[in-house]
Amino acid sequence: MSEGPSALPAPAQAAVAEQAAPPAARLVRRQRIFIGAACAATLVSVGALVASTWIKSPAQQLADQGAPGASLLTAPVGKQVLSKTVTVRGTVIAGGAISVQPTTAQGAATLVVTALPKKAGSQVAAGEVLAQVSGRPVIALPGPLPAYRDLKPGDRGPDVAQLQNALKQLGHADSDESGVFGPGTKEAITGLYRQLGYEPPTTGGPGGAKDAAQLAAAKKAVTLGRRAVDIDKAALAAAQNPAPPAGSSTAPPPADAATVAKAKQQLGFDSQDLAEAQDAYDRLVATTGVDFPMDELVFIPSFPATVAAVNGSVGGTLGAVGGSAPAGPLLTVDTGSLGVGAILPQGENELVKATMPVVIGNDTHGQSVPGTVGSIGPFTAPAAPAQGAAAAPGGQGQPGYPMTVTPSTPLPASWLGAGVTLTITTGSTSGPVLVVPAAAVTTGADRSVSVTVLAADRTQRRVPVTPGVDAAGLVEVTPVDGAVLNPGDNVVTGQ
Repeated sequence: MSEGPSALPAPAQAAVAEQAAPPAARLVRRQRIFIGAACAATLVSVGALVASTWIKSPAQQLADQGAPGASLLTAPVGKQVLSKTVTVRGTVIAGGAISVQPTTAQGAATLVVTALPKKAGSQVAAGEVLAQVSGRPVIALPGPLPAYRDLKPGDRGPDVAQLQNALKQLGHADSDESGVFGPGTKEAITGLYRQLGYEPPTTGGPGGAKDAAQLAAAKKAVTLGRRAVDIDKAALAAAQNPAPPAGSSTAPPPADAATVAKAKQQLGFDSQDLAEAQDAYDRLVATTGVDFPMDELVFIPSFPATVAAVNGSVGGTLGAVGGSAPAGPLLTVDTGSLGVGAILPQGENELVKATMPVVIGNDTHGQSVPGTVGSIGPFTAPAAPAQGAAAAPGGQGQPGYPMTVTPSTPLPASWLGAGVTLTITTGSTSGPVLVVPAAAVTTGADRSVSVTVLAADRTQRRVPVTPGVDAAGLVEVTPVDGAVLNPGDNVVTGQ
């Protein structure tokens, strides 16, 4: 028995019904199915798109989050005195060296060392005898100007004034005009020599023998001139007042005009001769007598001084008077004013200038002394030392710019030759100033300089400033244009 349409499955029944339906009905039904399928596909696509905006892979989630915000580096604004320094090594040296080398000795034909009261390393005071050559002393006197001539009566100049001042300091004052070698200076020199146990030197040699003959002749000329003038005066008086003839009671004859005129003329001549003789004698007296030979005198700028070297011995000869000089000086004296010598490396010479303050540090003695830069010389490149030779102390043998430092207070004598550290202040503020790390200072395209302040709420504020001294990684800053910057503010230094 065959089954009816109701016994077929639903899809089959739909197919049979569609076949049994009229063609127009079948077309409408197919259109509806197509539209429904299209709508369903559209809904699925939209759902997938919506889902894609909410569902992300871990990699996509990290990418969407982006890089974490950068953290800012800050530093507080400080307030302090800021100093910029340069440090070099140096060596304590004598302010100057003076060579003592006599070439003459009064009354001697040969120069013989007869006494050496000072040894190497001995201290020298003003007015002391450094050496004795052929019985004559070499005396140390205070004065910056080296002796360059024998100082004699009648001389004038600054070296005479220096001698007078030195004698006064030693208690031998004189009444002469400053810078004029007169009788008062002679007396002062005589007092110094006799105090030291020596006869004073004279322009006429030992005992003034050579001058004595000239003085005697000049004095005799004055005496003869006075006699001639006296005779002339008597002759003129007789010519003007002739006496009557002997035994006559008559009146004296009248004066003869010619005789009077001749007497007057002779008196004039002889008076002129007397005046010239007197002038010659006065000049001779004024320019002879006690003097100060340069070979018996050493001017030293400051005391105490130190004998650095002695190159002779008692009994040794220095050669004939007026002969060729020996190979080296008899004595070398280091002046009492110690200084410091150093070499500035190339580049630092542009920072260091004369008169800049310096701290002279002696690590061995654990002491420091203030000073100032004295002078800076031109670049030098010393020759390399011989093989095996010791290096020069304090960088003295290195290429660079020779520099001297003058201590503000005298250095101890024990520092001579010591190595020291020189800390030179090349720039300094006059008092406490606002300072920030150099990294906090920025320069804009318009060349304006500023720092950035980070507030507590993490907001940033630009502060225009004028930079000043920089040292040790810090920079002096001064707010401008009414900006405010206070100690303790945090400024951005990086991120």
